[in-house]
Amino acid sequence: MLGAVTAAGCTLVNSFGELKQSPADTGPGGTDAKVDSTGTDSNVDTGVDTNVPPTDTNDAEVFVPRVDNGLIVIEGEVSETAGKAQVLSVLDPLDGSELAREHMVVSAIAYDGLNDLWFIFENTTSGFNPLPGDVIKLHVRQWDVPHGKWLPDLSTATVPTPATSSVVVLHDELAYVAYRNATFTDFSLALVDTLDAGPAKKTPPTPLSKLYDLSALPLSMAGVPKSTSGSGGDLTFLFRQATAACTGTGDSACNLLSLHAAVPVGYADPVFDATPKVVGTISKDSGVTARAGTGIGVSVNSVMVTIPRTDVDSNGTVIPLNPRTSVIDTPPATFKFPMTTVTSKALNPPAISDCHDGVLFIPELLSSRVFVVPVKAPLKTLEHNLTNAAQAVAWEPYTETLIAPFASGSFEIAAWSFTIDVAFAPTMTKRKGATWHPPTDLSPNLVRTKISISSPPPCK
Repeated sequence: MLGAVTAAGCTLVNSFGELKQSPADTGPGGTDAKVDSTGTDSNVDTGVDTNVPPTDTNDAEVFVPRVDNGLIVIEGEVSETAGKAQVLSVLDPLDGSELAREHMVVSAIAYDGLNDLWFIFENTTSGFNPLPGDVIKLHVRQWDVPHGKWLPDLSTATVPTPATSSVVVLHDELAYVAYRNATFTDFSLALVDTLDAGPAKKTPPTPLSKLYDLSALPLSMAGVPKSTSGSGGDLTFLFRQATAACTGTGDSACNLLSLHAAVPVGYADPVFDATPKVVGTISKDSGVTARAGTGIGVSVNSVMVTIPRTDVDSNGTVIPLNPRTSVIDTPPATFKFPMTTVTSKALNPPAISDCHDGVLFIPELLSSRVFVVPVKAPLKTLEHNLTNAAQAVAWEPYTETLIAPFASGSFEIAAWSFTIDVAFAPTMTKRKGATWHPPTDLSPNLVRTKISISSPPPCK
């Protein structure tokens, strides 16, 4: 059995300095525009010359504020005259057009749907995939919806190096698995306090980072905020039983273990369960993934664990775990979905739609296949071909679109609209032409979408 976690001896890593403004590029082409709080050129004389005749109002440009149509934020690679470059790009979900681009190597992106904050993990040392010891700068940002651009950074700070691109957003805290030291074998749970990172806070942003040792690298980690008012939240870790302890055979050789950790209010130390719980069985090398809904006032409020088919069962399995306890949740009960045709018999993390009582989009690893699985009947399942093998999928709720980035030699930022007919059969249609035209020079590595908790878009 795995030793669970060493929570004692947490290490204070760093703190944010004074509030800093970033000279980040504000749009495609990377132009740097310095503006004051009114949105005008700060070098322009604001006095009024009464001798100047009035201008023709017909020639004046009328500002039309943009509306909130969601947001797609991408880390990717482009080819420039000087060679390959990493960029952070922002796309409009309505048509895929690029709203902003800046040069930055990014290892992780997260969105806080309660406080409308974006967290950009810039790798200042190496590449998109971080290495132990890489220096990571966390940018805390907001998107200016009316003007369609990033506002100046609310704060920046050096934080522990993430071991994966997965970051769980709790209430006023971030959680992720970090490298503990300069090796690939030691890992910690990193907690980042973001309580004072928002624009409405009266004190300068001063998030802190703490590390708590983990006994092994989790197969997956998911979590939900505590509530809409109290900081903290709940985390679920998935581990495979130690290989030496596996007594079964084939696809059921090892126990799948879940471990719960409660992150208390007030940036206190997390409280880990004493013993992991057995929630299923998997093979010695099977890939298991998990993803949580937002957990607050939505249809999908479970941690959805997805397990691929076995040699004796052609169905994949979805195991809902209670996000507050990490035990099997009823309802909904564990359910199956057909995986009759497979390539790798392994799965990537699902994307989740909270509409239609909850829908999971489960991509197969190294395959163009995605399994569309409803949480509740009578919606039917669907096995769909995405044309290319997406390295991940992301749900875009404002347009009800599945974003499926692909990069392997050629590249594509594909978008598939999702609809349901009168017979409760799901349909996926590829968006293209006038309805979808993302930048053709951007090879995507990492994609995140805006999932709002405080003001989610209505389901269609």
